[in-house]
Amino acid sequence: MTMIAYCYANGVIYFGTKVPHGAIAIASGPELPLREHIAATARLAYDNTTLLVPGVPEAEDQEAKLDALITHLHWLSKRDWPGITVWGKAA
Repeated sequence: MTMIAYCYANGVIYFGTKVPHGAIAIASGPELPLREHIAATARLAYDNTTLLVPGVPEAEDQEAKLDALITHLHWLSKRDWPGITVWGKAA
């Protein structure tokens, strides 16, 4: 089953088969490899469970949050992830 990793403006990363309204897709692919790759590249919240897009939660405004997400997408797109597609790749 293809799974999608997505986040909201607060930087929290979720997984599902569809991207909910108001969320931004990060990457998609087979569930287990996608979860492993996202967990390896995300930041952990203080609860040591919640995955975050690095730089988004501490960003001062929406523009800085978007810049952090774009930076993360660009970094993810440079990794070798067989079977995983990074969405919104930055040029």
